[in-house]
Amino acid sequence: EKSFNVDYQKAILNLGTGSQIIMKDKTISFIPSGRALNVFKNFFDNLGVDLFRYFSRLTLKDLKNSTLEFNLNIFSQSHKWKPEGGHILNITEDNFNLHNIISSLFKCYIDQYVKILSKHKITKVYLTGGINRRYPLIGDYIRKKTSSKTVSRTGGGSDVFVGMINIINKHL
Repeated sequence: EKSFNVDYQKAILNLGTGSQIIMKDKTISFIPSGRALNVFKNFFDNLGVDLFRYFSRLTLKDLKNSTLEFNLNIFSQSHKWKPEGGHILNITEDNFNLHNIISSLFKCYIDQYVKILSKHKITKVYLTGGINRRYPLIGDYIRKKTSSKTVSRTGGGSDVFVGMINIINKHL
């Protein structure tokens, strides 16, 4: 929070192995992120499909047209864990295909954050972490769904180190 000017309408969304939404007076952690996506990646690897490369080709239209609902709380530490684990809903004979499965998975991944940001009336989101940098569609989708401004650092280097440098510079 100290490396960004976060007030009550701004938040930091960090997307990595784990993820957090950091707000002025609240941090929500253990939202399924890279760890959960890797479970699906391993499944798709067994089918010869590169899930992460497929994510790179998705568009806003693909997300809009996706119809499956994924609950990604598949590990006991996740913030909405239930003993029955995650699930996939809304499967029909017409929509159970590779493109819809992957589009829906990615949409549901981002929608976890959209729901939280919308609930807190956030108008500006600072996107950090490796997943965000790999998939610019995340910022586009959040902007479209929340009308929030999204800011993503595109330069090299770890966001943690950039934040540390910013904190040090503020105190020099």
